Parts: sequence; C-alpha cells; structure tokens
Amino acid sequence: MILSNHYLYKIHQAFSRLVFQLIKKQIWTRFALRKNDEIPERLTFTKTSEGYPLKVFNKGFLSSQIYWIGCFEPNLYNQLPRLISPGDLFIDAGANLGYFSVTIGHLLKSGHQQGKILAFEPCTSTFEILKDNIDANHLQQIVELFPIGLGSESETKTLHLSHLNELNTFCQPHFSEFSTEEVKIKPLDSFYEYFTPEYNKCIIKIDVEGFEKQLLQGADKFLSDIRTQHIVIECFNNLDEIKEILNDYGFTISTPPIERATYIASRF
Repeated sequence: MILSNHYLYKIHQAFSRLVFQLIKKQIWTRFALRKNDEIPERLTFTKTSEGYPLKVFNKGFLSSQIYWIGCFEPNLYNQLPRLISPGDLFIDAGANLGYFSVTIGHLLKSGHQQGKILAFEPCTSTFEILKDNIDANHLQQIVELFPIGLGSESETKTLHLSHLNELNTFCQPHFSEFSTEEVKIKPLDSFYEYFTPEYNKCIIKIDVEGFEKQLLQGADKFLSDIRTQHIVIECFNNLDEIKEILNDYGFTISTPPIERATYIASRF
C-alpha cells in the first residue's frame, strides 16, 4: 500500500494542518494586538475570513483582529457552527459592529429552514455601523436590529462611552470616559413573542461589559424555555453570581473560558 493512501498518514497530515492553522491564527492574533493603532484613520470596510464585507472602527482590539486576521475571538468562532443551525433564533446582546450577527446570519441563511437574529446595540454611532454591515451583507431578512440596551426593567440609563468602542458600559466605567449617552433599556422578555414555535432552539450571546446580571434578570421567559439551549456570555468580575443564576435555570457553564472571559453555558 502506498504510504500516502494509508489512513494513519492521512490522520497525521490532517492533524498537522490543524496545528499549523491554530499556530498561525495565534501568531496573527498577537500581531493584531501589536498593530492596534495601524488601522486606517477612517472607518473602513474590510473582509472577514469567509469574505463577508464588514465596516470596522479605526481603533480597538475587536476591529484590529477583524482587520488583520479576518475574525474575532477565533476559539468561539470555531465553536459556533456546533451550537447554531439554520432554523434557530440567535440573540446578539451587545452586537457592536455586528461581526457575530453577520457571520451567523450567513450560516442561518444557508439552510432550507431560515433562522432569525435579534441584534441589540445601544450606542447610537455603533448602531449605525451595525446597520451598514447588515445592509452590506444583504441580511435584512435575517437580522432585526434594535437601538436599545437590555436589562432587568424598562428604563432610560446612562451609557458611558469609551474611545475604544467595545468598552462602552452601563456600569461604573474603568476607563477615562469619552462621553455619555442616554439610552433606552428593555427586558429581553419584551421580545419573547419573537420566539415562535417555528424556531428549533435559541442561542443567546451576551457581551454587555458588566451588565450581565441585569440582563439575565430580565430574561426569565427565555431562560425558562427548554428550547433556549446555549448562552455565550462574557463575564469578567461576577462569574459566581452568573453561574448561580444560570444553574437555577438548568444551565452549566463550561470552564475554563473559551476566550479571555467568554464562557459557554449549555442546558443538558
């Protein structure tokens, strides 16, 4: 038997390619960190690793990763196809410029059973870029946009804005504040009517810079629904509290985090 046709050789070759890709991505991720200030001065369109057009900011870790390597949080990105399928409902809480809404939007669009995305972004200037990115990818039928924040109750709250757009927060900021903006907040359960029987399951992505507890407190209907199968949540400071809330609904958070402080909670 010719060696190249031997299955052990094929496994070795596939493993070597995988290791090479992982090493290359880690190198480029670190390169993106070093090149953080070298994105063009103006807002610019770039392309993701799949070739999807995406407008990015001229500074910040999120934009620099997308601009230089075509993806953001590669470990999480590689897990998403395992969690989400056409026919699912995806909630993007803290959508920012829309990287996950765009990439998942194309995934949901690819199947015979079309899914749906609800994307929430409270910062006015960021929301406009989010809208541009959804339009540029022709995902208006998949992604519905909401220029609000999500919390435990309906209210108006101060959003503290950072020069690094991904750090905007409703909590006490840990950065030198650039400016503030008064924005509307609603409970996620206000949108439960979207979770109709046509959808197979729901996945919630939460990236809200310290406002995770308040968001979960306003999501009882979604969290109680057995079809809500996975929650992807960034959590830096109050992980034990978040774990307790999610455990009460039957979710288990996997550790260690899949990214710096991003965890996947699943219902088994």
